[in-house]
Amino acid sequence: MSNGINHRQNEDKSIYMLAASSQIYQEAKRMCCVFAFFEVWLPFLLAVMQIFVRDNDLLSEAVCLVSIAGLFIGKLFQDSINKKKQHAAAIQQEFDTYTYQMPWNSRLFGEKMNLNELIADKSQKFFGHENDKERLKNWYQILADELPLEKGILLCQRENICWDAGLRKRYRNLCIVIFSIMVFLILGAGIVQNERTLEFLRRISFVAPLLYW
Repeated sequence: MSNGINHRQNEDKSIYMLAASSQIYQEAKRMCCVFAFFEVWLPFLLAVMQIFVRDNDLLSEAVCLVSIAGLFIGKLFQDSINKKKQHAAAIQQEFDTYTYQMPWNSRLFGEKMNLNELIADKSQKFFGHENDKERLKNWYQILADELPLEKGILLCQRENICWDAGLRKRYRNLCIVIFSIMVFLILGAGIVQNERTLEFLRRISFVAPLLYW
């Protein structure tokens, strides 16, 4: 006997919430890419250039200016990114509570925000192709619909946790690989140019913000 999870998750109301949440996460991801360019990639490129272009005052000043500007730009982007993530998470939580037929818990999730206009706006931006709605259907596996409601909710939550853990693991591994490559390149270039240890450490500091990610 159906517990209603599959029906509720595929209603237009639910699909619009999923679309809005996905759109906002995509926007946050694009902002993260811009953030990474100013916070990590540009300082890294300048640090590498400094190895090969010696005694260039203009380049040295550019490195200092980029480092300082990166702090302000990073702060600006980080606040906007966090706000988008907060809105996307709130919409996702609203989708879950509706699908599970659970009341909104203000202690756990904070005060419920009125996101109807945001959902309407962002969902329309997400639907660029005819099959976009189909991709959002059956967000949770159909098996959850065939279990008692409490067990169905647990299955959905387990699916959420496994997906989130896998995503975080892949992201962490990617950052480790990128950081290792950057350090290796700077170290290799420094050895070729016979740089001092202090200079090497100073250049590594330019890519250190990647560890924050």
